[in-house]
Parts: sequence; C-alpha cells; structure tokens
Amino acid sequence: MPIIRITSLPFENQNSNAWSEKVCEHFSRSTEIPLEHVSTTWQLLPGGHYAYGGKSCAFQPQNSHPIIAEIMLPDFYSMDRIEKIIHSTVEALSFVASMPKKNIFVQVNRARSGSVYDEGRIVRW
Repeated sequence: MPIIRITSLPFENQNSNAWSEKVCEHFSRSTEIPLEHVSTTWQLLPGGHYAYGGKSCAFQPQNSHPIIAEIMLPDFYSMDRIEKIIHSTVEALSFVASMPKKNIFVQVNRARSGSVYDEGRIVRW
C-alpha cells in the first residue's frame, strides 16, 4: 500500500516525466515491498506558487524549497520499519531528482485498518 505523494517546483532543464515510475522502482527495491503495491504521484507546482522563508522560485532550487513527500502507510508497520521507509524515500528522491537529501521533507501518515477503501472494498488488516 505505500502511497507516496511528492510535490515540488519544476526542474529547470530536466525532463521529470518518468520520475514517479523511477521512485516506485527504487523504493520497491530498497524496501522489498512488491512494486505492484507501491503508488507514487509527483505534482509539479507552477513556478512562483511555492514560498519558503517568504520567497518564491520559478524552478526547484537545490538548497531551499524542499521537495515535499507524504507517505501513506498501513498502521501495522513498526517505528523501525517506518524509519527505514522514510530513508528509502529520501534515497529514491535524492537519486531520481539529483537533489541533496537535506532538501527533502518527508511526512508519514498512518492509515488504520478499516479506514481505507481499495479494490472495491474496505480493507482490514
């Protein structure tokens, strides 16, 4: 189930079309979560629509305006496993976007059993 939602500014002179797929693949390999259970979206904000420290940018900088990733996970993962998943997400984003790890922000949201609708049913674990 991991669902990774990524938000950033556009990258100057880089084609980011396949980045969602590459993040899925990298994440799946490093976490050993089967690829068919991993989903990723990457939303590019229009230039000037992300302010950090009171300043906006047209393109994704390397040292400010962190890439923001939100990961939705089932709540049965241990904190150790969650930390490994966070690190794997940072590694994947850093690798795919050539972004320094210190310019990536990750937050985990834990979904409770019975609070997820998927594949035509309420999912319980």
